[in-house]
Amino acid sequence: KNSSDLSKDQVAALIEDMRQLEQNLHKALQSKAFFKEQWAKVLRELHMLKEQEQQEMKCIIQKNKDELASVGLVQGITDEVDEMRRDQLELLKLKEEIKSKVSIPTESQASSRFD
Repeated sequence: KNSSDLSKDQVAALIEDMRQLEQNLHKALQSKAFFKEQWAKVLRELHMLKEQEQQEMKCIIQKNKDELASVGLVQGITDEVDEMRRDQLELLKLKEEIKSKVSIPTESQASSRFD
């Protein structure tokens, strides 16, 4: 018998070690597949959340733009009303100025003319 020959017990032990290693490899590959699947799921969910957040931000921005436009319209109307008031005051001043320069007869003066 050669010293390089393995005994039946040694061969059996090596075969058992090989089976154990194959089982461990199989479990590791299953775990890898599971975690790879979970990682992909997490990435999809993250992407979906980012898209939702972007959509919400777009809605908020549009709402803010609409509010600013509304405020701008209100400001424009307020400016126009102020301008109209200034015009009315100017017209009243002109009317008073004209009254002071041109004597407009009162009712009693006008009725006495026709008597």
